[in-house]
Amino acid sequence: MVMSGLSLSTIVLLGLTLTVEADAALSRAMAIPSQCPHSGVLRLKAGEYTANVSLGNCTIIGEAPGAVIHGKVAFDHGLLMGIIHFEGGGATSSCVAGSVEVKGDDVRFHGCDIRGVGGKSRFEWVSNVTVSGGKARFEHGGSLCGLTVVAGSVDITNVTGCDYRGYLRVGPGPVHLNMADVGFYQGVYIDGMRGRLGGDVTTQEGLVIKNSVVEFDTFATQTSYDAYGVELDNVIGSGSFHVGGGHESAAITNCQFNGMVYGSYVGRGGLGVSNTTWRGGSLNIGYPASNGFFSIGNSDFQNVSLSGQISGPFEITSSNVTGKIGLLSYILYDDIPCKDCVLTITKSRVVFLPASSSSMGDPIRITSSTVSFQESSGALLGSSHLEVNRSTIQVTNVRNGAAIQIRGDTHMYDSNIDVTNCSGPWVSQSYAKANPIIV
Repeated sequence: MVMSGLSLSTIVLLGLTLTVEADAALSRAMAIPSQCPHSGVLRLKAGEYTANVSLGNCTIIGEAPGAVIHGKVAFDHGLLMGIIHFEGGGATSSCVAGSVEVKGDDVRFHGCDIRGVGGKSRFEWVSNVTVSGGKARFEHGGSLCGLTVVAGSVDITNVTGCDYRGYLRVGPGPVHLNMADVGFYQGVYIDGMRGRLGGDVTTQEGLVIKNSVVEFDTFATQTSYDAYGVELDNVIGSGSFHVGGGHESAAITNCQFNGMVYGSYVGRGGLGVSNTTWRGGSLNIGYPASNGFFSIGNSDFQNVSLSGQISGPFEITSSNVTGKIGLLSYILYDDIPCKDCVLTITKSRVVFLPASSSSMGDPIRITSSTVSFQESSGALLGSSHLEVNRSTIQVTNVRNGAAIQIRGDTHMYDSNIDVTNCSGPWVSQSYAKANPIIV
């Protein structure tokens, strides 16, 4: 293909010229001193530098508009400040070695391979690079092992990551972290982060976020091993967060979510939510295989949309749940519903907002609870029987059919029924043989 107005020979000459100019620029690059100054501070004026040195304990400050370093700099401990860009030759190019702390206006590692040193336990990893402030970018490189982000703005783009016992640690501090095309980490451990988390990351042993205030900026994580999953504990969160993987479970405890959009799609495992306040937003779950339990305990959900497919028990215990509830029991094969998909509501208040419709495979058991249905016909469908003990059922403004429709019997003990402005019964066996209500 020939560009318009240019001959092929001209294009070739232009390419050769650019290559020659790049080589000439590199040949004109200055060499970094072989030793750090006695002051412990090495200031680099803007320009190109070549390096293959070991500076011991040294602070390098790149002056605006920045110092570009080709080659490798080794430290006993190094502090990078100002504007410094390391230019590596690709995935196998080592740009820095030793313990390096980044606290600069803009420090970039482009085409660099950065490796750390493993410890004895799963979270014991000696940091090779610690970002403690400023702005850092890791781009188009190989391994990025031993990375700890304490504070600052960090972008990780198109790097291999770090596999065996390679952990990414974040916090405690104000952090904006975005990851894109990050290959793999053994695990990601976040504790005390305050800021924004975006992009996506794949792990072997899961993701842990604790004691943090996080805005999830369309963040996604996927776990590839069946022994670990996702843990959120004492997190104040908002935004969008998606969890995927072959075999994993997720635990959300002691959290506060506002407008949080949480999605999960896994092959096996479940989701447990406890001691959590959730205001607005949605929770969507999907378990295409088996053992997909879903539980809410000691929590307060207000106007949260619950949707998706479960392949195990659904339990609400000691909680207040209000929202558009649209959960479906997983259909195994030949339209046979899930036999383990029991809905149990205990010591709770559950409000099915308009347009709710949930289908459960096994018995529905309501004990010591108040369950309300507003303007929704067929809000709760059951393929087995209904048990209501020491509870109150409230049905309001349902016009086109019963709020609860089941195939089996209805068993009630010491319960109250409050039906207001409805055109028919609150419960029916409309799509099977009619069975009596046993009181």
